[in-house]
Amino acid sequence: MNSPETVLKATLNRLKVRVKKKLKESIAETLAKAQEAPNKVQKEWEEFQKEVLIEANRLEQEFQKEVDDPKDNSNSSSTNKPRAKINMVRSKIANISNKLEKIDKNE
Repeated sequence: MNSPETVLKATLNRLKVRVKKKLKESIAETLAKAQEAPNKVQKEWEEFQKEVLIEANRLEQEFQKEVDDPKDNSNSSSTNKPRAKINMVRSKIANISNKLEKIDKNE
């Protein structure tokens, strides 16, 4: 039969090995996520820039249409258009912010 001292040493040795193993796994996982984060942020930033360019082009076309044919715009309220645009931009910013927060939480 094993002495209590031997059992205690064996227990401590096994705990030490397990803790080291878990620590190494956690460090490796953290490093992998840290390497992925810049790529995710870069993708989101590029997507946002594309959306801004598309929106800018759309707004220019809409403005040009209004300048070319002001009679077509008599049916729509000029005060609601800017407000709707602002709300749309706010919504997109909130969406991007939420995505970035999710990335940050996953790190």
